[in-house]
Amino acid sequence: MFLTSTQTFIVAIVSALTFPASWIYVHFLMGHPEWCFADYCNEESPVYFTPVRQSLAIFYAFLALTVLCFLGARRVRVFERSFGARPLETSTVTTGELTWFVVALVMVLVGLNGLYSNAAFSYYSLSYALAKTPISWGTLLVYTLMHSSGGISAVIFGLVVLPVPKHSPLYSFVGLDYTSMLRLHRWLGWTSLWVFVYHTVACLYAVTLVKDPLAVRLKSLGDGEWGEKNYIYVTGFLALGATLILGLTSLPVFRRRLYNTFYLMHGFGVVGLIFSYLHSSLSIYYAIPGMLLYTIDLLLRLIQTLTTHRLTTSPISSSSPSPGDLSLLTVTLPTPLPALPGQFMRVTVPSASWWESHAWSIAGVKGNEVEFLVAPVKGGWAFEKWTERVLEGVKKEGGIKISMQGPFGTPTRFVFPNATPHSAYVFIVGGTGLAPALFCIRSLLSNPPITAGASSDAEKVLPDRPPIYLVWSVRSDRAHTLSALQPWLGPDSPLNVHVFDTSRAGSDLGPVSSPLPNPIAPLVSRSRPGVRNILCKVVERLGAETSVAVPRVEVFVCGPERMTNDVLADVKAVETSEKVVIDVEVESFVV
Repeated sequence: MFLTSTQTFIVAIVSALTFPASWIYVHFLMGHPEWCFADYCNEESPVYFTPVRQSLAIFYAFLALTVLCFLGARRVRVFERSFGARPLETSTVTTGELTWFVVALVMVLVGLNGLYSNAAFSYYSLSYALAKTPISWGTLLVYTLMHSSGGISAVIFGLVVLPVPKHSPLYSFVGLDYTSMLRLHRWLGWTSLWVFVYHTVACLYAVTLVKDPLAVRLKSLGDGEWGEKNYIYVTGFLALGATLILGLTSLPVFRRRLYNTFYLMHGFGVVGLIFSYLHSSLSIYYAIPGMLLYTIDLLLRLIQTLTTHRLTTSPISSSSPSPGDLSLLTVTLPTPLPALPGQFMRVTVPSASWWESHAWSIAGVKGNEVEFLVAPVKGGWAFEKWTERVLEGVKKEGGIKISMQGPFGTPTRFVFPNATPHSAYVFIVGGTGLAPALFCIRSLLSNPPITAGASSDAEKVLPDRPPIYLVWSVRSDRAHTLSALQPWLGPDSPLNVHVFDTSRAGSDLGPVSSPLPNPIAPLVSRSRPGVRNILCKVVERLGAETSVAVPRVEVFVCGPERMTNDVLADVKAVETSEKVVIDVEVESFVV
């Protein structure tokens, strides 16, 4: 079952209502301490009464302002370009992502930290005054740090949880794309880990300084009744331990080699959340909106998973694909999929693994058929080779059962009729990054643009159609035989196809000439693409064939992050040296 536009809108409204519902529920909890099951109930502590309420108001105001900024950016071209700009030439990180992250850190580490610090400082200063004892400034400072670090830990954890439901219709409506959400989740996760460590050190130092030596305190952990802060350190250590395990498995050296294992390790995040709440009830106050959104996300994915479809394959050549080759997979549905270029599906294949789901970019929608382009992932342990098991099952049985969730992701905007016109379109992709490019190209070649259920690519040359170039870097000496490319390999093709074979097998072969009358490169080159040279040729040809003084070129990039960063650097160099405006849309493989 796939959501219709009306159903998607309803889910988005319900998702939006989780924020006021969370606000009401948190204030209900603060007003009813009998509902607290933690060892330390912050509702009963005068230190937290005022700053918690103030920080919650600031937290929700910040989220509301974020939504307004993204909605405004989508409707004002100047803001959209500013937020989408990439300040670092060799990185896909955008100005919008950096700005939001920096503002969030300033809000938490400066603003909300100041609220909690001021409240703790005032409370303990008053305690000294009432007791008529001299102020111990060292003790006062440590206790202030202990309480303030606990407060900001809860706030940052709330921000960490928000990007977890990356497939929420609400986020798609606002315009938050999958890559940005994933990147912000990662940044916030590492920030949260270090704040947790800082809070642990502050608490241990406060105990050692004021009460007992650390060794004595550790021996007495867990003595006494629950709810009297007797188990606060036990639960705190368990929460930190679970978070450290998740942090260690999130390191690139582990995550990129054993992604599925890393994905499973997020179960320790749930464990950490549970023990954080048992440690201090404040821990969930800011995380409730993200938790509710993720619950909606899980329910939708579960419902979609209950419906299975048949997956078949069309290999690159007539022979069976060898390990490492790409395969074009087709799923037949009972009704057309309401997908747009740039979107993807979460795919589960029960025969390969009942618990794993992977993101597959949509290569095309033809009638009731959906196409995907996939390739095995090199390296990793045997249980990590999910794609190999899927391809092997399709090869042996001719087709296997598959369930899909989606479509997810922000559609590629330049293919829509009301998009900014361009003098040329250049798709620079690597490996399976060809999949979203195929969908976009088919949409550009359709007149009007492709819609769900369209049965033809309308592949014909129109006099007023801007030239389209496909630059595909791939480790396969037979990539140009992919069935999806065959309609575009004739002398009258509306698409300039240029494949760059970087495989070892291809190094012993010669180039394959292009059937086009005046190509900018061979059909197949046995080397890496010279992106800067290709873009210069495109601009030069536009100058000779059009009367536009300053042409505007759309460049779509999808591939490994290192390749993407190199392309962005070349694009910047060409835009600086040539009289051209280049708009860039990036879909990098962020894992």
